Amino acid sequence: MAERKRDLGAQGRRAAQPLPGNSGDFVKEDGAGLQVLPVRGRPPAPDVPAPLSTPMLPTLLSVLALAPLPDALGLTTGGDLYRINTALDTKQLVGNCGFSGIFAMASAEDGALWTIAGVAPNPVRLISIDRTTGDGTLAATLPISGSVRGMAFDVDGSLKLVVRANNALVDDTLMRLDMTNFSLSTIGSTTIRGIEGLCMTPEGKLYAWDASSNGASGLGLVQVGSNGVASDVSGQTGDSQILSLGINAFGEIAGLGRQVFNVDRISGAKTAVTADLGLDFVGLEFVNAMTPFNGALAIESDGTVSRVNSLTGATRVIGSAGSFGFLGIASRSNSLEFWAARSGGPLTEFWRIDPRNGAGTFVFSAPIAGLRDLYSLTSGVLEAVTEGGGANPDQLLQINTVSQTVTTPGTIAAQRTIEAACANPLNFRIAWDSQVGLVHLLAGGQDIVLTPGSGAGTPLTALAHDPFGRLFGVGDRLYRINVPTGARTPIGSTNFPDFVGMTFFRTFAFPQVQNYCTAQTTSLGCTPQISNLFSFNSPSLSAGAGFNLRVSGLPLNKPGLFFYGVNGRAASPFLGGFLCVQPPLRRTPLRTTSNSGAACAGSMTMDFNAHVVSNFDPALEVGTTVGVQAWTRDPGATSTTNLSAALEFVMCP
Repeated sequence: MAERKRDLGAQGRRAAQPLPGNSGDFVKEDGAGLQVLPVRGRPPAPDVPAPLSTPMLPTLLSVLALAPLPDALGLTTGGDLYRINTALDTKQLVGNCGFSGIFAMASAEDGALWTIAGVAPNPVRLISIDRTTGDGTLAATLPISGSVRGMAFDVDGSLKLVVRANNALVDDTLMRLDMTNFSLSTIGSTTIRGIEGLCMTPEGKLYAWDASSNGASGLGLVQVGSNGVASDVSGQTGDSQILSLGINAFGEIAGLGRQVFNVDRISGAKTAVTADLGLDFVGLEFVNAMTPFNGALAIESDGTVSRVNSLTGATRVIGSAGSFGFLGIASRSNSLEFWAARSGGPLTEFWRIDPRNGAGTFVFSAPIAGLRDLYSLTSGVLEAVTEGGGANPDQLLQINTVSQTVTTPGTIAAQRTIEAACANPLNFRIAWDSQVGLVHLLAGGQDIVLTPGSGAGTPLTALAHDPFGRLFGVGDRLYRINVPTGARTPIGSTNFPDFVGMTFFRTFAFPQVQNYCTAQTTSLGCTPQISNLFSFNSPSLSAGAGFNLRVSGLPLNKPGLFFYGVNGRAASPFLGGFLCVQPPLRRTPLRTTSNSGAACAGSMTMDFNAHVVSNFDPALEVGTTVGVQAWTRDPGATSTTNLSAALEFVMCP
């Protein structure tokens, strides 16, 4: 079975992925000081072949209908953008960006294409490129002395740049470009000269290609450290056949010059994927590239380890853990540590998994029986759910991999049949019970059924939250799961491997929701409490539901509303309380506090995710920090109003 899956994975290397809807479109926005230049120097259209005879057309159209779509984009130094089909060895001109002197290209998480054109002392310009037309728009002029030879977006949204000095005796430098204000900072010298490409792997590692310097062979594939220093990966030498690097749909490093190559990140060896495309390309990006935001690692019971692209459902076998009987896999937040659990009779073994090639290393064993799944909290603590069997209750366990000890925070209900579990970036634990559906596990082990009856249907063998808190399940295929309803949306092929565990690369985690500021005491002497109640998902621009805000301790049956801002915190005296959100403010619809219970039992709730979807706000983007506060009417107060404290959180996709 493992061999069959490896064959499928090898075939998948050349399989093209469908173009995403409009996710790659870049919306140009003019601002103060932004100069928009017209596209210039557009090259003539390529030669058009002679018309085909009518009898040939039906056959040709049927063949073209089955042809895979372009899966990569290539950019030339003259600014021509091409779609590249690596399965058919073809290219198609999209357009010219209007700028030249280009040596690199990078794609942001939102699909926007960026390049940097020019060599000092001429202006060095940051350019956005519309991937549908090839049109270029000037975003900023950068104070760079030399030329940019490699570009890659980091998980924090900044752009890493490799800068080549005009002085032939100076080594290349790694720099950071803040994409919010276009400010530059120097990270450090790479200690080599000759880099012609840069890419960020799903595991959060930065790689570059050292082509050559002053006629001598380069080092080939190098890994660039946090201080900018480049370290040779292997004894393989580099050459100018590769002028750019990218990450494909399977999380593999690819290179492009006149051909597309696969580059092994361990050996550094390059293997041609296409024939000669007839042009020298200096920029490469894949349409559905795997990133830290959509990349996952999954394991089968027999130890087969695969990469999974949650955007497309594409899977690719990368190796074997070296044993069998595996039960689950977990990754630590902001860490490259991957842990897998393996059954060892009355013991459970814990193995470290290498995310580059799937190789496993046994570390320790613990007296755990019946383990069903393994996951990590944002603190780095591993948790596991075990099956009690029969009338015995399931258990929630915590595993300390440093002291190699196990504790039992709580006991889950005896009637549960939990098959998979995970925790989102806010440490909200979700489990899938084959009888009742999705269950929320509390820290003490107790549970709350979230979606009664959704357990029926296709069984799930693993759950995993991505870095944004979106929930995915694994069964006969990959599913995106709506937590409030339990609805499953299939992604990708039905021929999904028999995974027993899946976990996302977690090189980046958004900050936790934070309370701040001071609430105003009501006329009844109560202090309102604002919180995110039952955070099924992180605050999201696309989830549509699940991030629930709640204020309690309010007067009964009184009008109120939530308001928010995106310009930071405040603590200004206002109406007898404090305005905790920096203006300008955005108000949500008026609502009424609950009307039953004790005098201070009033509460007010809203689903912020649902509000975002139904009320478009251009100020809310991925990474935007939001402050939310509640206002309610309090007739007994001097100001006749009440202001709560505030919540601060970061918007996810």
